Parts: sequence; structure tokens; C-alpha cells
Amino acid sequence: MANRQQEMGEYQPVIILVHPQMGENIGMSARAMLNFGLKNMRIVAPRDGWPNEAAVNAAAGAGAVIFHDNMVFDTVEGAVADLHYVMATTARMREMNKQSYGTDRGVNSIINAQINHNKTGILFGAERSGLTNEDIKYAHAILQFDEVNKNFSSLNLSQAVMIFSYQYAKMIKDKNAPIMALDGNDAPHLPAKGQELNFFLKTLEDNLQDASFFRNPEMRPSVMRNIYGMFQRLAPSSEELRTLHGLIKALKRE
Repeated sequence: MANRQQEMGEYQPVIILVHPQMGENIGMSARAMLNFGLKNMRIVAPRDGWPNEAAVNAAAGAGAVIFHDNMVFDTVEGAVADLHYVMATTARMREMNKQSYGTDRGVNSIINAQINHNKTGILFGAERSGLTNEDIKYAHAILQFDEVNKNFSSLNLSQAVMIFSYQYAKMIKDKNAPIMALDGNDAPHLPAKGQELNFFLKTLEDNLQDASFFRNPEMRPSVMRNIYGMFQRLAPSSEELRTLHGLIKALKRE
């Protein structure tokens, strides 16, 4: 893995800013990314619309990061539709059944996924409120910057992006970093993309609703978040999802 940086070029992680409030923070996040060689940013429903002059000014030469096709999305679901593995950054402990990683292990898991030919993404929340549980529902795992002071863990959006970008670049360049790839004789496991998995889970939810599975409507969101988490850990392939769709259809015919 002598040329790991070149090998990872095609599979750079997508930095996804969810409901960013200030154009300046978008631009400074772009600068932080490009400082460490990352170029793929996506934005979900920016508060002040897009394009944004404040973001352009703050980017200060990192225009390549904020001017490309398919950059702005209405929903988190849409922003992760083509990705195989997604992490969500949060400083708060969540009562969600998801694997949580510190900085080093989290970045390691991203690079591991990339080595195995998976497209990856990192969710960063809005400046004031961070990510909601509904946003995190679309992530496979949680990333927490464990170096940050636990008594004062409030990071500016661009600072959080910079911490990840720095650690990613550092690990990519370190040939001795403990990153494992599958053996060359093994075909990599390629999980279904977010779009495929989310379509199956919505189909499952609709059928559970029809079968009166949700006896308490108020519990439906939390139950579905648990189901999302379960299938994300299983990481089914496209073929496996087609089999599961077939099972649902067969059960409906009974």
C-alpha cells in the first residue's frame, strides 16, 4: 500500500453539511477540506439558499470545492443515496444502536470502506443544533472527536470539518497506519447504496403499517430508527435486498 493516497483518490469521502446556516461557514469548510486535499462537498438545504456570495468569499480560492454538479440536496436521504457507508459526527451521546468511534478508529473505518471499493460520506450538522436523530438514521456509525474537551465540546462547523480532513490526510499518507484491506484473492463486499437500502426500508415500513405492526403510532419513528440501524450493520448487498423484496411480496400474497 505504498501509494495509498493515489489509490484512495477515486474514493475520497464526501463531506456533507446538513442545514448549514451561514455561508461563511460553508466557505471556510471548503478551505479546510482543500487544505488537506479533499474536494467533494455536498450541502443539504442551506438556510440562506445557494449559490451564496458569503460562501464564495470565505472559500478564498477553494472554489473547486463549492462549484460542482449535484452539490445541493433537499434531504439527507438524497445526499447519501449513492453512498455505501456513512458516518455522522456528533458530540452528544445518542440512544441509538449504532457503533460509535473516536477520531482515529472512525477515520480508519472510512478508509477501510474505501479500500474495499465503497463510496463513503461524513455528515456534519448545523451550527446551532447539530444533527437530529432523523439525520443520523441514515448513517451507519457515529464519529466523535475524542480529543475535544468533554466539558466544552462545541466546535465551529469548519473546525469540525478541518479535524476530520487533517486526520484523514494524515492517515492516508502514513504507510504504517494500521488499515486493513481484504486479501487480493477475495472479492470485496459491496453493500447496497443508500438509495437502494432506503427504498427497501420504506417498503418494509409501509408493509408493517399495513399489518398494524405499529400499535403505538408515537413509537413508529424510534422503532424505524432501530430497524434502519440493524440493516445498516448488516450492510446487505443489492442482490440480498432484491431477495428481501421478494420475501415481502410473498408474505403479502399469503
